[in-house]
Amino acid sequence: MWLGRLGENITKKLPSCTGWTLALFLSGLFVSMHSWDRICFLFNFDRQILPWICGAGQGLTGLWIACRICRFSRRISTVIAIFTLLTLITAFAIIFPPLNRGEIYHGASDRDEGLNVATSALLKGQYPYTATGIVEASGSLVGPGGNPISPLPGELILAAPFVALAGEGAWQNFFWLGVFWLSMALFSGNGKSFHAGPATGALLLLLSSPTITGAEIMTGGDLLAISLALLISCAWVQRAERKVFIVISSILCGLAIAARPHFFMVLPLLFASLLYRRVTCPLYRIITVIVVSSGVTLPFWAFNPSGFSPLHAGRMVLKFSDVLAHPDRWLYGGLLITVILLGYCIARGCMRLETAAGILFLLPSVFFTVLASLQSGNPEWSYAFYGLTGWLFLIFAAWSYSVEGSKSTLDPDPYLRLVP
Repeated sequence: MWLGRLGENITKKLPSCTGWTLALFLSGLFVSMHSWDRICFLFNFDRQILPWICGAGQGLTGLWIACRICRFSRRISTVIAIFTLLTLITAFAIIFPPLNRGEIYHGASDRDEGLNVATSALLKGQYPYTATGIVEASGSLVGPGGNPISPLPGELILAAPFVALAGEGAWQNFFWLGVFWLSMALFSGNGKSFHAGPATGALLLLLSSPTITGAEIMTGGDLLAISLALLISCAWVQRAERKVFIVISSILCGLAIAARPHFFMVLPLLFASLLYRRVTCPLYRIITVIVVSSGVTLPFWAFNPSGFSPLHAGRMVLKFSDVLAHPDRWLYGGLLITVILLGYCIARGCMRLETAAGILFLLPSVFFTVLASLQSGNPEWSYAFYGLTGWLFLIFAAWSYSVEGSKSTLDPDPYLRLVP
């Protein structure tokens, strides 16, 4: 009965958007299953049914809370957003240091150490991908001989201010969460007013997932920060009107794309969107993005091709050759076809960039999850974590259309109306 009333309330808050509600719920459930499965494993709970129950309950509750917050006044929702971020920062300051030292849990993620080591080397004028460091929580090595350093140079540049000032790149999560909230507040109002309610609702929906708050923020992970940077910069590149904002957003977008190899897939989608939206100087924007993204990546690769460790991710799919013949061809061929189809849909005005990118960035993690589950004979959710980039784009797509989509001639059919 409670779930029935909850679903009815969500539907009322999201009229004419049954598809969006389902998309946000399923994508959020997929991403969160990584954490719920891990929690059940750590506490020796049932891993067949319980993760699904927890994930579904958390997903419905998160959507309900987010939709309720959307109706709050600007002042109240702003206070809630600030309080939420301050609470997260306080919790991080208390939990992260002992967790990072292995005092709470032995064997945490090494992504923050890899980012810190590489960025510190870059700040010293050294080649970042030959730097090494120790993961205190597990005693393992990052860098040559240990786990490879994954971030591309663009991410190192974006993390450099945080590493230089605080000695820890994980603090960038809170910066980008704040920028995400501000961007949502602006774009939910079509750039003409400030809608704090929808922005706070989107923020709380995002943070309702334990994969975001627990597995990413509290462990100092970097995927959330770079995904937010990519999402926000793509949104600003499409919407910026003043020359200074066009330049800044294009440079930022280029750096964000040069954070992970698979982020380059967004380039043709962004170009199609710029052309369709008929923005001023579309070629200038996309050329700047391409020049920056390739300009900060190629020199590091050319300097030491064999030591350029971020490319190791492209070979991960080969471990599933026993499950599917030539899995790399299936993956890259499928992504190529998907990019072409999504780009065509954007160019025809059938889809927005954020929606297309959300679908595109979810596909690889779904592909890996299916193959990993077939290989192990049981559901394997470790790769679902990487779908958070796609989930972020879908959240932004749904919420930013709440007012913009209903007023813009670019969208004949408004996707979502969160603000009454």
